[in-house]
Parts: sequence; structure tokens; C-alpha cells
Amino acid sequence: MTTITDTNDTAMTPPAVIVNAADRGIRLWLENGSIRYWSPSALDPSIRQELAANKSAVIAYLGHWSRPEAARLVAEADALVARLGVDGRDARVWAAAEAVTRATTAGDMVQLRLRVAEFEGLVRRLAEKPEPVQLADPLSGWTPTPAGDAVVAASTDPAAVGGSWVGGRWNPARRAS
Repeated sequence: MTTITDTNDTAMTPPAVIVNAADRGIRLWLENGSIRYWSPSALDPSIRQELAANKSAVIAYLGHWSRPEAARLVAEADALVARLGVDGRDARVWAAAEAVTRATTAGDMVQLRLRVAEFEGLVRRLAEKPEPVQLADPLSGWTPTPAGDAVVAASTDPAAVGGSWVGGRWNPARRAS
């Protein structure tokens, strides 16, 4: 991850800069007011120049909520799990996915981009160095904590636990109050 500095010498729309980066496999997000990125290889100088030249506009755009952009980010992150062969039932993956879901539900694009980047980083690490899977078993009432590695009992009543697997994640059934 690296920070981009502003040079402001060319004009390109923020969506065009972001799409151009995404087309090259580069994930952008904001962290403490700075553009951060992950790239599968060394950052191409032309992309670095585009980002630096449009830094202020890109920062504003990255923080603006966009439902289609949010859906794209979540779908790409979910697809990465399958593409890299990582077990979506792993409690660490589940906890990271929950953080993505909370950011999506809150409509917070800055947090969503950050949480997707963290999720994808975890998935890549698990794919590179396989570790024993820490299963989250919703049928027995065990769910991962937001902290990630530990699991805690969510319910001891088997009748209270219900839901379905969607996109590699367990979605508990909502019960009427």
C-alpha cells in the first residue's frame, strides 16, 4: 500500500481514473484522507501520474456513496474468494465479510472501500499461505466475532439458529419480534 501525492497537471474525471486503475487490477481506497492502493504488480507510472494529477477530485469521488460501485466492489471481493480457492466458511473470512456488509449497510463508501481492501488482503494471504480453516458453524450456534480469529456461541438454542449460505457467507434468518 502506498500514498499518492497531488501534482494537478492533467484533467481526467475521477471515475475514469478509478476505472482505468480497476481495469489494471488496482484497488483504491481512502485512509486518513489519503489515497491508498493495492496493485498486483509495480504501479505503472501513467496510473501514478493520473492519480496524482487528479488527487483532490479522486479523494472526493472515492468518498461519495455509489450503489453500483458498491455492488461492483462487493461482487469482485466475493468472486476473489472462489477464484483463489479460499474457504468462505473460514471464520476470518466471515468476519471480514461482515465488516464489508456493515459498511455497505451504513452507506459509507470510505469504510466500504477500506473494508473491501482488508477483505481482499486477507483472502490473498490465506490463498498464499494456507492455514487450517477456522470454521464458523451457524447450525451449532457458533459465529465469528468481528475481531476475526476467535469464535463465540451466538445461541445455544438450535431452533433460534437459521439462515442460508449466500456468496460464501452465512446469512442468519431474521426473526419477527
